[in-house]
This record gives sequence, C-alpha cells and structure tokens, in this order.
Amino acid sequence: MNEYGLYVSPKDGGKQIVMTESSYPINFIRDISMTMRYGNAGQKLKTVNIPGMSHYDTVIVPSSLCTYTQDGAINRNRIQSYWTEGDNFKCQYDYYAGPSLYFINGSESDSKFFIFGTLKNTPQNEYGLFFGNSIDNFRGVSQSSNVYHCVFRQKIKLTDRQYWSLPDSVPNKTRALVFVRPESAGHVLQYNRAKGRIDSKGSGDVYIVIFTNGFPLYENTGLNIWNKSGELVFNSEYPPFTKNGHSISINNSVGSSSFTKPMFTIDNPGAWLTRRYSNAIVWQTGFRIEGNRIIGVNMWDINTLPIYNDYFNDEFADVIHGGSYAIDFNDYF
Repeated sequence: MNEYGLYVSPKDGGKQIVMTESSYPINFIRDISMTMRYGNAGQKLKTVNIPGMSHYDTVIVPSSLCTYTQDGAINRNRIQSYWTEGDNFKCQYDYYAGPSLYFINGSESDSKFFIFGTLKNTPQNEYGLFFGNSIDNFRGVSQSSNVYHCVFRQKIKLTDRQYWSLPDSVPNKTRALVFVRPESAGHVLQYNRAKGRIDSKGSGDVYIVIFTNGFPLYENTGLNIWNKSGELVFNSEYPPFTKNGHSISINNSVGSSSFTKPMFTIDNPGAWLTRRYSNAIVWQTGFRIEGNRIIGVNMWDINTLPIYNDYFNDEFADVIHGGSYAIDFNDYF
C-alpha cells in the first residue's frame, strides 16, 4: 500500500474500498437534461445556472451527446463541448434543432449530464473523514456530503440480441451511472437509459458496475457518518464514486482512456445512418471496448427514411460522435 487512507471490505464481498488523498469520494451536485426541442433553432450555446457550483472543482459525466432529426432534411444535433463557468453549466451545439423537427428513431431527445465536485475550501464546522492536509481543497466525506454509492458490481453473461435490465435492487435508476467492460473486444453493448437496460450484440461475459444515490442507508460496521438532522449520509458498506476517472470525447466513432483497462459508460450514442440510394438506413448503435479504447459501431437496422430532395450530408453517414466517462477496472475487480 503506497498511501495512507481508509481500506474497507464492502458488504458485496468484492474488492476493498480504497479511499486516499488521491482517490476520495466526490459530491453529487445535480443532473441536467438538455433537450433539443427547447428554444430557438439558432441558439447553439445553452446555459443552466446552478447556485453554489462555483465553490466546487467539478467533474462532468456526459450522456448521449449526438442525435438526429428530420424535417425534410436530415440534421445532426451534436454537443461539441461542455464546461462549468462559475455557477453556470454551459454546452455548445454545432447545430440546434427547432421545435418543428422530430427525432429519428434510435436517437435520444435529451442529452444528460451528471455533475459532481470537490469543494475548493474546507467548510467551517465540518466533521467527517479527511484525507491529507486538505490545503488545496476539501478531500474527504462529511456530514454534508451527497455521495454516489456502488450498489452493483458483478460479472454477468449476455447472449446475442439479449437485453439485461438493471436489477430491482438498484434504486433511483434514472440517475444510475452504469459502467461496463466486456471480456470480448468484439462484443457490442448499449445502455438504454430510458428503458434501464443493456442491449447486446454478440455473446460473452460482461463486467458491470452501477452507482446511484437517493436511497436510505442503515448503520452497520465500518464507517458511518450522520448529518445534523440524524440522517446517515455515508456508509462504508458500499464503495463510493471517487475522484479517479475522466470524461471521454468520442469523435469519428473512437475515444480512448488513460487507464490501461478502463470501464466506460455506454449510454445511447444516437442513431447510426447509412445512405442507400434515396434512403437513409437507421441503425441502433452501441460500443465495443478494445484495450483502452471505446469504439462506436452499428448493431442492427431499425428503420428506413426517405431522403427528400437529396437533403443528406454524407458527413453524417456511418459514424458516431458522443461522450463517455471512464473508471479504472482494477479499482473494482
């Protein structure tokens, strides 16, 4: 062990929780949905005000950053960049759809972001578990923390065209963060957030880790932290979501992680379009994972759309753009 910290064996019997000065729980701030149908067609910069966010060094987990619409022409709606600035979350589109456009089957209508953070300064009268000297920021878990906990981590087996639904034991599924790593580099997977399930093209073993919050915790052995209202806000029964991961940009269907063996979020990346004469073939899309790379591919065709007056940009064809978040497989298995 190279660092001092807290090493706890969680109740799921899996790998130890390791919380140190470099890998510590981060606070959930809020989630944001950005819908393509809101506002004016030319409005490419979107801003959401989050009071108090300026006090945090933020971590952003993205989901479903690219979708397609059709109203005569087929249009791509892609969030090119996203960031926090003071108390504001901002994202920039390369094109923004108007309210008259409808979404192509296989594309999400919303992009979703989960925002976490570490307080830049240690609050006064804060109690809990602190790592290091906390001079540069607040590294720890305290009575005011809102931590995502790991409620599921297992290896499962999936077959071709099978889907796997999140277990009933997973609370607050709409806010769950689902990370996967298939054993086979050819195994294609997609997480459908709206349906709470993973779709599979191909067969094999898949490692899955799920984090969520918003469920009651109960006192048990290990570390328990209560807030001033007497509510349990942290319990070392569950591995926490820690500051040991990073966001991924997926451009031209490929993104890469700095981890040797990462696990990735695989939320619906939007439709895959293939031009065939005067039609566009719409495919459900997914990801495969090869080494430290996440690669977007098509899974199976789900629709055929007419291309009116040749309104189809070939730049949109046979490619995936989007975002993901990576964690280290070795932290959990």
